[in-house]
Amino acid sequence: MRRLLALEASAGTGKTYALSLRYLALLFLQSSPYDIVAVTFTNKAANEMRERVREFLFGLDEEKIAYIAKELGKSYEEIEKKIPFVRAKFLQSDVVIITIDAFVQKILRKFAYYAGVRSDFTIGENDVFAKFVEELDEKNFGAFVKFAKWYGSSKLEHFFATLYEKDKELPTSFAKKEDNTKEVLALYQKIAQFVQEQGSAAKQKEFSVIYESVEDLVYTKSGGVKAWLTKDALAEVRGIKNVSNEVEELYQKLKRAIGDYFLFKESLFLHTLFYFYNHYKAKKRKLFLLQNRLGFTDIKHLTYDILHNKISSDFLYFRLDSHIAHILIDEFQDTSLEDWKIFEPLVDEIASGEGARSNRSFFYVGDKKQAIYGFRGGIAHLFDEVAKRYGMDVDELDVNYRSKEEIVEYVNHMYGLRQKSVANGGYVEVVESEDLLGTLKEKLSMLLQKGVAPQDIAILVYTNADVVQVADFLEQEFGLSAVTSSSKLIIHQPRAKAIIDLIKYFYYDKEYDIYLFNFLRVAKVEDVEEVQIQKPVMMIQKIARHYNLWDESVLLLMQEAIIYKDVDEFVQGIDSCEKQLQSSTGGIEVLTIHKSKGLAYK
Repeated sequence: MRRLLALEASAGTGKTYALSLRYLALLFLQSSPYDIVAVTFTNKAANEMRERVREFLFGLDEEKIAYIAKELGKSYEEIEKKIPFVRAKFLQSDVVIITIDAFVQKILRKFAYYAGVRSDFTIGENDVFAKFVEELDEKNFGAFVKFAKWYGSSKLEHFFATLYEKDKELPTSFAKKEDNTKEVLALYQKIAQFVQEQGSAAKQKEFSVIYESVEDLVYTKSGGVKAWLTKDALAEVRGIKNVSNEVEELYQKLKRAIGDYFLFKESLFLHTLFYFYNHYKAKKRKLFLLQNRLGFTDIKHLTYDILHNKISSDFLYFRLDSHIAHILIDEFQDTSLEDWKIFEPLVDEIASGEGARSNRSFFYVGDKKQAIYGFRGGIAHLFDEVAKRYGMDVDELDVNYRSKEEIVEYVNHMYGLRQKSVANGGYVEVVESEDLLGTLKEKLSMLLQKGVAPQDIAILVYTNADVVQVADFLEQEFGLSAVTSSSKLIIHQPRAKAIIDLIKYFYYDKEYDIYLFNFLRVAKVEDVEEVQIQKPVMMIQKIARHYNLWDESVLLLMQEAIIYKDVDEFVQGIDSCEKQLQSSTGGIEVLTIHKSKGLAYK
């Protein structure tokens, strides 16, 4: 088996199949499941991988046994003989097929002391921005209000959260520029004096204005740059004559000075921004230490600091019981720089291949074309850079088992690939249209008239706003209810929403009748009994049992409610719950491209 291997695998080429067989091959290499860490990015993907490995191991056929034998350089008979022992070990061991967040959390709990946190921390976000603003002293508060007006106060909370997400990728210092306002205005005055002597009457009037700021000098009232400053040379400005070399040099010097001024403004913005951002970070740390509650980004940052600043890789391996012998990473194109930096010390140890480490391995699989998570830090080019750094073999899966020939050929044409398909047929049509909804109606009518079932159709769009627009369109034009991520949210399901509303009704001391009305309409009763305020999960159970409201959404709501310690947290946080039903009704599914990743439709 090759110790260091990267696998490029387009959608439908058997990525999960290859990953699962690699995992099985490691088991037959006499590795314990405890020694193998298989990492992916979502709970759904981790569960699917876990099920696939189990399914393959307990349903080994000739093809899979032959693959494992070839991979390990063993005979078919040797592998077949080991099957009972490998199955028994698998059943008796902890299987580490988890999300990257869960793996990082596991490391932090192990090394919590070195991060200055308690190992029994809970998971959850802290409302830090409001508290950060509240605790600014009078001087800083005034400066922050001024900065917020400059930047746009409504966006700052989101911006700080984004900066915190990418904190480990940010520069630690910025070169501070000098304010050269006086120099810019002095150069302008010299040019203005020349224009008064050599310019037209209109130009003399224009250049008679005395400016107190560079912005007033540069910009028109409508916000554009003044026309005379857009010219490459002063001699090109209409209405100005006899420009000497000396005056031209003054003009060029002015333009350079204006450029330096805006670099100064940028440095001032960055210094002000990071001054307040560092206060925000300090408050965030103070808050999560006080509440013993960490968000996923907090956990990654602390783990990163431990691995790169607090302990050596040798000590890391010692404390992890030296058990990590093999690392497999799925969807590697979605790995952020910080994700990779957390794994880097572990992979360095594996790749060194010395002594007892010579049988360890590192494997990842991904598809750079599917790198659509840049907004949350995914860096597609890490795929090639990591392979190059460790001198890894890079293989490619080139047979598509999911899509038919016409679709595969189209993708080959667009991306310069040479994938093969196992099925003939398929259909691709590209239409450019200024009436997108009209064209959508035409294409859907064609599919439905040919007998295609609505549940076999998916419409992919760019934004959540597009999802709403298309769903409304389907209702109006076809009388069809769209299946959307919103319609699949458990908090939007009738029974789960009714229970949430009844809890809110009693939480707000019966102040809002709309909550009671919503509940009565679904529960089909005329009145309700008093509900005692207690742990949310207990309230949900009692309401569902008393009014016979059990369904899939209510069961999932109970699972979700476990994370809330009291009704306060539940009422304030439940409307942000993104948990969805696994099953869906038989309508056309409308979803964003990001939500469609990993799904398949006829």
